[in-house]
Amino acid sequence: MPVVMVTNRVSITRSRPRWATRRSSAFTLIDLLVSIAIIALLISILLPSLTNVREATRRVVCSSNARQIGLGIAMYAEDQKSFPFSAYEPKESDPSGAPQFMHFARSADPGVSWDGVGLLFSAGYLNAPQVFYCPSHRGNNPFARFASSWYSVSDVKIVTNFQYRGTPWMLMGIDRPAVISDSLASQRDFSHKVGANVLRSDFSVAWLSDPGRRILELLPESDVSVDVTAARRVTEAWEEIDGRPSQTMSGP
Repeated sequence: MPVVMVTNRVSITRSRPRWATRRSSAFTLIDLLVSIAIIALLISILLPSLTNVREATRRVVCSSNARQIGLGIAMYAEDQKSFPFSAYEPKESDPSGAPQFMHFARSADPGVSWDGVGLLFSAGYLNAPQVFYCPSHRGNNPFARFASSWYSVSDVKIVTNFQYRGTPWMLMGIDRPAVISDSLASQRDFSHKVGANVLRSDFSVAWLSDPGRRILELLPESDVSVDVTAARRVTEAWEEIDGRPSQTMSGP
């Protein structure tokens, strides 16, 4: 009899209902909600870091582009015995000029074709148009808008993401004035908002931090302004860049 009883107990144990096993391993609604909450929390923690990493990468690419433009200017100056000239530089007849338009590589204005840094492309010193654009740019002048125009024979306007100061910087008498900056044409065109990559007269490139957005606030609100106020605001932005110490200096 004892043997039979043990056997029966074993048999009963082995014949547990299938629903009991399934129920113990089920994924409940509470488990699902907890998992979603944990994933959402991790995303909220990691997303700002990933955004900062992407922006830092874009800054490096932008800095590299500014450096290549600097090398192009140096080669152009050595061969041509002059620096690239812009039709929008100050002149005796127009002392203020139109510095807000000195991010043009080519202008559709009568009598103006390749201009400023665009001369580096037309003369063959920089053959890749992408070098004149910043990957952080969110304004009105992305590379995609002008990609085909660089190889067009027509006088279609081409706008870059870098502001050129032209030749007057040689006569300023200040220490290492800025020659190239991220676009200063308007607040929307100022690519990084909290600073800019700047090419100095010694052809070094540096990131110029502006966390208070002083430079941004100086810029015109629109990139199509032709009045004296826009020219003055861009000139003041250049002066702000000249007077602010740079970081992470590097040679060409």
